[in-house]
Amino acid sequence: MTLLHSNDLHGDFLAEELDEKLVGGVSYLSGYLNKVRSEEQNVIYAIAGNMFRGSVIDSEFHGMSAIDIMNMLGPDVAVIGGHSHTFIDKPCVVNGIPIVQAGTGTDLIGRFDLMIDANNNCIDSFTWTTIPIHSETCPRDQVLEDLIMNYKDQVDKKYGRIITRFARDLRITYNRTSHEFESFDYKNEPLDDQALYTVGVPAYHYSNLKDFLDIAPEECAENAAIRTLSTSDRDVIEEYLIAHSNLDRRVEGRMVFVD
Repeated sequence: MTLLHSNDLHGDFLAEELDEKLVGGVSYLSGYLNKVRSEEQNVIYAIAGNMFRGSVIDSEFHGMSAIDIMNMLGPDVAVIGGHSHTFIDKPCVVNGIPIVQAGTGTDLIGRFDLMIDANNNCIDSFTWTTIPIHSETCPRDQVLEDLIMNYKDQVDKKYGRIITRFARDLRITYNRTSHEFESFDYKNEPLDDQALYTVGVPAYHYSNLKDFLDIAPEECAENAAIRTLSTSDRDVIEEYLIAHSNLDRRVEGRMVFVD
């Protein structure tokens, strides 16, 4: 028996170009699933939660795009929730039960190959590994790709436009293989450890700074007062940004939006 599993897809529908190949994407994930299902006799595919949110497409369609696309993958088992930020790169055995994870998104899929003892109705042995999902080893499911592109085209028509430009230029390079930040550049120069910078982050990421960047919120608070800016009206923000290009805090001061 072969057990395939994914987790934390979070609307990661589209493949990304990396090292001259297309990596991840649900259409290549589906292609691998179809390949294994045609090669093996008994295949179970499980999705271990967190399919929703994380992409503009999924947010725009309020999760219905994820349901539509995930149904085409044909999972045998699916869990809606199960949120966790613990990354496991090898099986963790708890009370004799292996706990595994297939990274996040659609770059990997986990694979168990199980030998079943039919006489004693139990698992005799198993092997587990993660399979990279990319264009060089996985065929593309064109029917699913067409569905995803249909959703993407609708979103691009609505959001595929520049409404403003900011004067500041912060560039962060993150290595997805080593899971490490490689560089932090501001105006094409490395950040100065002795300088203070004003940045805006969502409340969720701010509350998890310690886990993500090993920076305690208290450390940030020592350098400057923390300000909270929020609005539930996207149109208000869009109207302001269209009218005020090249915003710079030194000139404009703090932006405050109210409902």
